[in-house]
Amino acid sequence: MREILGAATAALLGAAIAWPGSLQVSTGFLIGLRHDPHAFYVRNSSAAAWQKTGSTAEFRKTAQGRLLGVTVTSAQADLQPLALHGLQLVRVALQSTSGSLFAPNGALRPAETARLHALLDAAAAHGVAVELVFFDPAVDQDFDSPGAMLAAVRHLTDWLIDQNHRNVLLDPAAGLYRQLAPLVLKPVLRSPKH
Repeated sequence: MREILGAATAALLGAAIAWPGSLQVSTGFLIGLRHDPHAFYVRNSSAAAWQKTGSTAEFRKTAQGRLLGVTVTSAQADLQPLALHGLQLVRVALQSTSGSLFAPNGALRPAETARLHALLDAAAAHGVAVELVFFDPAVDQDFDSPGAMLAAVRHLTDWLIDQNHRNVLLDPAAGLYRQLAPLVLKPVLRSPKH
């Protein structure tokens, strides 16, 4: 059995795992001291240098270090128009009132998983990061038990690792972001309590 907690924790923090030939996204805090801890960074391979998002000429200075994006459904796999307009992130809800990637026991539904795979491949090809929102508090009763929710996290984490999808940020719950469109993410660091 894999060490799920370690893999899930790294993914939840946005840590990029070095995997040749794929888009990687991370925060400066997780990369190291020479990077802005309050900014997002991307690179196209483990050999490439980390580049602050939004740092090329077409972006305003205020966009640097943020991920600019929109919320989409997993069925929307045409990301080229979004990438051409400078969007760097898409948010995908894996569970909502209109459907779910997860079966009631926490297993992944094959048809939805195939659509998600196509979206993640398209996103990587266009240099777009994907935020996967696991659960929607409005429909979490669709799971058989709290254990089924944990199984869903384990199944999805294993699947992401097995498929080498490294352009992903994981968000455990959707309710907080429903009002945001367009989407702007900026890393937030909390100071330790004294």
